[in-house]
Amino acid sequence: KIGEKTGGIVEYKVELLDPINESKDLVIVVRKHAEAPREWGMDYEPNELELAQFTTMATADNSKIMVIRQDGEIAAFIWFTFGKTRIDLVSLWTEPEHRRHGLAQKLKQAVEEWGRKEGKKILTTTVFATNKKMVNLNEKLGYKIVSYNMEKEL
Repeated sequence: KIGEKTGGIVEYKVELLDPINESKDLVIVVRKHAEAPREWGMDYEPNELELAQFTTMATADNSKIMVIRQDGEIAAFIWFTFGKTRIDLVSLWTEPEHRRHGLAQKLKQAVEEWGRKEGKKILTTTVFATNKKMVNLNEKLGYKIVSYNMEKEL
């Protein structure tokens, strides 16, 4: 299991990723972000231009990535952007073998804590309707639906 056991409780260490000095990890985050929709049944394959755009977004001054590692490898990450009062979650990913251990919840709570310290007032996220596990986690953590994003195939 990931984390250190202290008094019967597993403590997960969340750390900020340095995208410049940890460029190998940045590539992993960008690729996982780009490929995630396939997991929810979407027929999608990212192209090189999209990967380059995501990399540019991830290295912007208003972008942060937090990770939880096991044996030096990323087990889970959360990527977010921020403005003066708002945080927008861009991506959250947990490796399949590390799911159901509370890593996603821990990462979301770490972003909330960061936001409070930085004076942010609101945290937003977009979730695919087919990603039921994330919808359920968000509801458990107090998120509420404020809008719907609708599409129509042509």
